[in-house]
Amino acid sequence: MDTERSHQPHTDLRLERISKRFDDLLVINDLSLEVYKGELCCLLGPSGCGKTTTLKIIAGFLEHEEGSVYLAEREITDIPPQERDVGMVFQNYALFPHLSVFDNVAYGLRRRGWSLKDIREKVADMLDLVQLSGYGKRRIQELSGGQQQRIALARALVIEPELLLLDEPLSNLDARLRVRMRSEIRRIQRALDITTIYVTHDQEEAMSIADRIVILHQGVIEQIGTPREIYEKPLNRFVADFIGRVNLLQGRVEGPHLYLLGGTFLIPKRGWPEGKVTCAVRPERIRLGPEGSGFLTALIEEATYTGSLVHYRLTAEEGARIHAELPSPEAVYEPGERVGLAWDATDIRLFPI
Repeated sequence: MDTERSHQPHTDLRLERISKRFDDLLVINDLSLEVYKGELCCLLGPSGCGKTTTLKIIAGFLEHEEGSVYLAEREITDIPPQERDVGMVFQNYALFPHLSVFDNVAYGLRRRGWSLKDIREKVADMLDLVQLSGYGKRRIQELSGGQQQRIALARALVIEPELLLLDEPLSNLDARLRVRMRSEIRRIQRALDITTIYVTHDQEEAMSIADRIVILHQGVIEQIGTPREIYEKPLNRFVADFIGRVNLLQGRVEGPHLYLLGGTFLIPKRGWPEGKVTCAVRPERIRLGPEGSGFLTALIEEATYTGSLVHYRLTAEEGARIHAELPSPEAVYEPGERVGLAWDATDIRLFPI
């Protein structure tokens, strides 16, 4: 997002206290959310958390029992999907196999009564945007998965919607193509400056593509923030554990001291909760040194070389398992060695038990 928008965001999509039930199961629970103009916002969470249900409510494909949906300051709660000014890319792309690439992209324009001349110009512009110029006469079956994904995106965007919805758009692609296509989606989204809601269960995908991430769990928003905020400043144990790898260790806080696995740490007075806590520390924040250094002593059980990093699995006091990551040039320890562990107080998050 550019500097001006990040300082003065303008809300484009607003959900107010949305609730949705399937029979007796409450899948969306009093959910409120604001998405800013031109923002790419990812809905991220485990299976069954309500992210696709939320997307379908925004699109108008699902009715909900409570709450309201606003788009560009207009309430669209009771407006049919085709009148919501929303483009959507489905998980399976939902392209028409009997139509050519051109006719697939032109479909929405024909339904809106555009002239053939204008349709040709607009479709050519969209195929150029998704870098598939010259593919108009091809059949859908002749396209690769990545090309089909681009055509689905072009078809959603050609009608110039106010809002773009993407439901797991890369899940059918192989890992290498997913990385390339998420960069393409980001490029196109920025070029058009279109407000976008992107549903995924892939943490790396969300972290790499989103302006902000919404963490959903059991139909409730656990945290909203930039990828850096979500990763480095999780608000609770669920978010800390769900995003990336983390060590979750049990301890207690008494005044300025954190007692943890036989060690005592001084912590800054930043309002840490007194009493029993869970201490969250990322593997890459842990420093290894000779035995007797640092706060704790641990035994290296396993060292896994992955190229740029070495992943260590260690056992500390009371059998606690700890994971640490060091850049390869700094990784000079072997399984069976006893080492000292240390980290900075600013690198931990404490959650009351």
